[in-house]
Amino acid sequence: MNAPMIHTKPMGLTSKFFVDSSPEKWADTKKAGFETAELVFPPDMAEKPMLMEAEKRREHILCAGLSIQSAHMPYGTAVDPSSAGTEQRRQTIALEKRVLDRVAAWHIPIAVMHASFEPIGDDERSTRLAIARDTIAEIGAYAQKIGVTLAVEELPRTCLGNCAEEMLYLTDTGRSAGIAFDFNHLLKETHVHFIDCCAPYIATTHISDYDFADEKHWMPGVGKVDWPYVIGYLQSKGYTGQWMFETYEQCAVPGRLCTPYMIMEAWQALMRSAPGTAD
Repeated sequence: MNAPMIHTKPMGLTSKFFVDSSPEKWADTKKAGFETAELVFPPDMAEKPMLMEAEKRREHILCAGLSIQSAHMPYGTAVDPSSAGTEQRRQTIALEKRVLDRVAAWHIPIAVMHASFEPIGDDERSTRLAIARDTIAEIGAYAQKIGVTLAVEELPRTCLGNCAEEMLYLTDTGRSAGIAFDFNHLLKETHVHFIDCCAPYIATTHISDYDFADEKHWMPGVGKVDWPYVIGYLQSKGYTGQWMFETYEQCAVPGRLCTPYMIMEAWQALMRSAPGTAD
């Protein structure tokens, strides 16, 4: 079955794409055809240097003429919304709210968060899911109050939110938060199944390719995802948001350093193979 006509814009790139950010690199990103960026608050970093690094990259992106349409909230070993430890969970919520204040002040409309770190054993999964759901509800309500849409990202392996069923539970079927759909994280079910279940709640995307065995964050076309079909299928379910590429210059193409031009050329070639494409 053919997928419907594909619209290729707006297209964005994660601020983590470059190991070392610079205004010149982001100017090249703009020239390559990208219009937006996702500002990442770096993981596993103390709060002050994390904020400084995010602000530096924000300035580089904006000076190049791109807009910032989403932010990626802090995550890592010390930032776990599903933590059974009362103090760690309290600290996680407080940090996420402080970062959300910064996101709102910078007029970034969407904030992406993880529901957990890992590993999570089967014996504790239901408890951790319930804790994460409560945490997301609190953070989501705070985000809504300050004008930001919270989007929980589906994650791979033993992380919470590794399938559509868990994502719907964690977000209270879209009532407490939206969903950030990462195409390279699905290991338990197909893209079509996930879209069928979650499409009404998908607020943004993370686009990268993989081998269906584990996340790889490759450039589209390097792995096994049928991009023309799944992109068209998501749009057929009503998605109108950005295509946010979450891949990195050192791993997007195994054995080579990648550039924004390479990603754009590969994407355009893939989309030309679709039944129909429109800007």
